[in-house]
Amino acid sequence: MEKNKYGLTIKAAFIGYMVQAVVNNFLPLLFIQMQGEFGISLSRITLLITVNFLIQLLIDLTSAPVIAVIGYRAAFFSFLLNFPTAP
Repeated sequence: MEKNKYGLTIKAAFIGYMVQAVVNNFLPLLFIQMQGEFGISLSRITLLITVNFLIQLLIDLTSAPVIAVIGYRAAFFSFLLNFPTAP
């Protein structure tokens, strides 16, 4: 049986999912602080959370089929061309 040659890629994908989860779940913890500091109403904060969730869901649902069609390398280089200042 052939050894899995994509172990590091799979680990990197899982790390990417974890980082995305941390980023998307950390900011809502600061919303109460933002409410007091900037005077944002609770309904606006709820709207921010909802919009964030819907955008995340839309990106997750559309990125997999697009990357399956164009390939991960083309998607990566497209990202680099569109966002040249990204780290």
